[in-house]
Amino acid sequence: MHKKLPCLIVIATLSSACGNLPSVSENHSNRSAEPEFSSGATGVEKPQANKMIAESSPAPRVVEGDFDPVVIPGKALKGRVRKSPYPDIVGDTRKWVGVKSVSIPRYIVTFDKKAGESASASAGWTGPSANTHVHAKLEGVDEATFQRITNRAYRDFESKLSQAGYQVLGIDNIKNGSEYQTWSATDYPKVKKKSSSYMADGMRSFSVYKQYFRHGNLMNETQAALVEPKFMVNFAAFGTQSNSRVGFNSSEATASVSMGPSVHVSGSLAGSTLKKCDKRGQCFGDAVQFHTGQVTYSELAFGKIEDTTNKGAKAVQGALNALAMLSGTSTRSDSQKTVYADAKAYEAAALDALFQANTRFINKLLSADKT
Repeated sequence: MHKKLPCLIVIATLSSACGNLPSVSENHSNRSAEPEFSSGATGVEKPQANKMIAESSPAPRVVEGDFDPVVIPGKALKGRVRKSPYPDIVGDTRKWVGVKSVSIPRYIVTFDKKAGESASASAGWTGPSANTHVHAKLEGVDEATFQRITNRAYRDFESKLSQAGYQVLGIDNIKNGSEYQTWSATDYPKVKKKSSSYMADGMRSFSVYKQYFRHGNLMNETQAALVEPKFMVNFAAFGTQSNSRVGFNSSEATASVSMGPSVHVSGSLAGSTLKKCDKRGQCFGDAVQFHTGQVTYSELAFGKIEDTTNKGAKAVQGALNALAMLSGTSTRSDSQKTVYADAKAYEAAALDALFQANTRFINKLLSADKT
């Protein structure tokens, strides 16, 4: 049986030769695994953690449903398919050598609810041009689900730190401390139209300009280093392709954007070890920072993509593109895609990706004592 649309491709084409109209089409495929992007890049082997610690958390429950197959972003940054690979984890952990005790004052997860990608091409200075824009949004997942995912991912991170041999001061250990009580309890969640950001329940934050003192004072009070992971959970992956041809009698430009459902995670970790305290009692630390080079993704399916572009706007755009074709100027394609997610399936996929990301980050910390 054929499966529905694992990847959607929207193409804008312009030719200065008479009689050719710009086309907006979708690529229908019955492939169920690792569909190709329009860029020609394909899925690659899944990046693996160093396995200094194992995946100790129970695997998220697979939710069965009539879902579109997920797109594997491969070696990518922020969901965009790249031809050149990026390193697994990028950053410096030299100041982490010898750390035994760790606190986790903040664990932040941002969930993408709207995304998009664009592609353009031009056939020389005076030739035609093509522009394609795909706008995507996530439906079916409420804010309570985002908070629940954040809480579970944090507990997984805390558990794995302990498994790795650290003495862990989690939120339950530090929330009543005098320094932590001065931090703000009202900064999160941050719910916006395009994204929502959450901290684990009970956590506090502070203004950025006070970061060095806040971190230093907390480390002095707890006599422990600290780590603060921040993750971005995306719901779609994009690929782009642009081509142009300049000829004596005619020129052509094409631009396309492909999109597929994909829960994948990028992120960073800001850590610190206590350095010194001055005469005023303000304390400072040595920074330990790194970020994901390759995204961590889940292969669990969670929803279906539908073209929700306004039919009236699409018709007007088609007419304008036809006129542009005749005049040899430029075409434009704008489309709206909606990923209708099953909330439980999305939660399982997000936790799958976040649990893997937790493991990769902790293994990076552990590698400091092995170099």
